Amino acid sequence: MAIENYPLVSEYEIEIKKFGSGILHLEDKYEFVPCRTTPIKIFNYGSGTFAAVFKVRNTHTGAEYALRCFLNGGNLQNINRTFQITEYISRLEVPFLCKSKLFSEAINIKGAYYPIILMEWVHGKKLNDYVSSILHDNTKLSLLQEKLVSLNHRMELLGIAHGDIQS
Repeated sequence: MAIENYPLVSEYEIEIKKFGSGILHLEDKYEFVPCRTTPIKIFNYGSGTFAAVFKVRNTHTGAEYALRCFLNGGNLQNINRTFQITEYISRLEVPFLCKSKLFSEAINIKGAYYPIILMEWVHGKKLNDYVSSILHDNTKLSLLQEKLVSLNHRMELLGIAHGDIQS
């Protein structure tokens, strides 16, 4: 995928507000789930240097997904690396990884199609919130530490690592 410029977060937001799921070019039908509705409706659940995340729901199954959209200004080398990582991970059958799939021409922004990554939406407590809730319980903190070390070891055995663990 040799795209030079991707849309801005604001351009994704505008197109979602104008056309809803009509901008998606996917096999199944999805609807966008707003992050908040007051004082105005916002769909962006978060963004980083080169991608923004929107939440969508499969209208047939009700399953929720993170729709990862790439941003203008993002390092193209990092974006292409993300595509390679997603393709590799999508072939692995391990329970601790979110299922994800890359779609090369999946979202229409101002008449041009862009790639997205569709990932299972994970429900649960954010890591920093969980740590805050067990901060004074050394047993739970030790158990969490053991689980994280075990997870890291299992990932290493698969030839993968996570260099940006966040809350």
